[in-house]
Amino acid sequence: MNEQSNNHKHIENILSEAKAPLTEQQICKRLFKSENDSLLKQCTQCVQSLLEETKIFMYPSLRKNSKVRYWNMAPYQHVKKKIYRLFEKDPKNHTLKSVKGILSKWELEFFDEALGQLIRESKIFELKFGRTRYLKGINTLTTELLEWFNPFRNTKLTRMDLESFLKGEKVQHVHEVQKIHHAALCDDLFRKWYEEDRHKRYGLETIPIKWTAGRYLSWCGENNCEVDIEAFNKRLKTLNREGKAELTHHSMPDQIPEGERKDLFEINHGSIAYYWRYIEES
Repeated sequence: MNEQSNNHKHIENILSEAKAPLTEQQICKRLFKSENDSLLKQCTQCVQSLLEETKIFMYPSLRKNSKVRYWNMAPYQHVKKKIYRLFEKDPKNHTLKSVKGILSKWELEFFDEALGQLIRESKIFELKFGRTRYLKGINTLTTELLEWFNPFRNTKLTRMDLESFLKGEKVQHVHEVQKIHHAALCDDLFRKWYEEDRHKRYGLETIPIKWTAGRYLSWCGENNCEVDIEAFNKRLKTLNREGKAELTHHSMPDQIPEGERKDLFEINHGSIAYYWRYIEES
């Protein structure tokens, strides 16, 4: 191995062991244990050669008038790892703004490319509630989906099943649960569900319809019944017509998330029913 090839190998090793990108001067000091114009020129030639072979990558300078830096991974890959580590360390939902907040100014230049690859690889998913964009890691998403679907299934889904599904891969041994016909929704059920959630409103008479819909979904799972939100909404409208339930609208309908809005229904010339209360017979 000639001297140049040997220097190339040493520079690759130096950068792979470095915890952050290094300037040419820093690489030169670690390579030759010294620094002068001749050694720096030799180091520069090696660095340029490795750049052309895409064995190392150039990084922006940390501040104005400072030197560019080099590392063994592309800048967007570094940013990608940093974003993904955030979701491993803190798996809650993060807003797009909060994720950008962990990055330095130069790292933000590679944010879109890094996030785009994470989304394409199905490691992170982007959700939108109102005007706010959220990012959710695949581990958090699969946990939430398992908690949502498995109560309604005889054959339980595994985390691997859902990860394969989200990544567009073939899912093995996932069978549909046989459901019985739609069960009749009686007044007593709605009264029971209303009373179970009423205390959560701290004295207010009305409760969100989505709370009762959640009770309905759980009840369908426990009784092996087919979920039919339209039938649920129709029964609630009937109770309203019969004077057994009062429906009221949301004071700020623009703040209702789109995913929630699709299961609600209109009342009073286009306003959306959001709350309800059960009216006891006098």
